[in-house]
Amino acid sequence: MLLLDTSGSMEGDSINALNAGLVTFREQLGKDELDLLRVWEYAARAGTRTPYWWGRDIGTGHANCAGCGSLLWDGKETAPTGSFPANPFGLHDTVGNVWERVADCWHGSYRGAPADGSAWLNNCAESRRVLRGGSWGSFPRRARVSYRDGYDTDYRYNYGGLRLAQDLNP
Repeated sequence: MLLLDTSGSMEGDSINALNAGLVTFREQLGKDELDLLRVWEYAARAGTRTPYWWGRDIGTGHANCAGCGSLLWDGKETAPTGSFPANPFGLHDTVGNVWERVADCWHGSYRGAPADGSAWLNNCAESRRVLRGGSWGSFPRRARVSYRDGYDTDYRYNYGGLRLAQDLNP
């Protein structure tokens, strides 16, 4: 699966409104899909086992969040994609900037998750979906690679976005 480095803000649109536009985008590109929870974490970690791909502490100048030390954007607004160094897999903004919506439904734990790594789309709690990565308004703890949250897909949310993934073996 190829991850496209295209994270960006929804600028106040609801996730359902974003999904409607994404259907057209998918049709134009082919088989692109929202990133899966398991793929997102693998890509964001980039082969590391630390809270952030660069180490154990948030440090400064690695991400855009409330307390990440980006100076220009922290706690204020989204930064342009690529404003911070890419992780070892070449992906930008996997920590902070915008919460990234993944395909999986929100569940309070991983109990009952699909064993084959596919998107968890059954027994969904209402219309809630998983968000990963934190945003420009998140504290560093919520921007850790392992942290996930869930939000209602009808909620208008200016802290969120998405990242597309493309299957390289159709």
